[in-house]
Amino acid sequence: MARLVIGDGLATAFHVYGTGSSLSMPLGQIMCERLKAPVYPGKHPLVYYDPGPDCGRMTSTFFFHETLCCASLKIPGITSTILWNKKCAEKLKLDNLIIG
Repeated sequence: MARLVIGDGLATAFHVYGTGSSLSMPLGQIMCERLKAPVYPGKHPLVYYDPGPDCGRMTSTFFFHETLCCASLKIPGITSTILWNKKCAEKLKLDNLIIG
């Protein structure tokens, strides 16, 4: 977890497994998809880790200095989807969004 907070943060890529294949997706996009709602202005995520009593370690809480912004993108005639707005821009442009 510390590597996420100190390293690439919300841009850290994870392999996400779907129907028959995997793709690389940034943590920010994964979080937005789990929230299933627009988030603006941005929020600072907290990550809480509890290894359990059998591991004998203390719990840890990590604070992201980055802000998480999620935008709703409407695709006319099809659907709408939630995307990570990496620059937390008020007016959305394609270069402000990360599409997994």
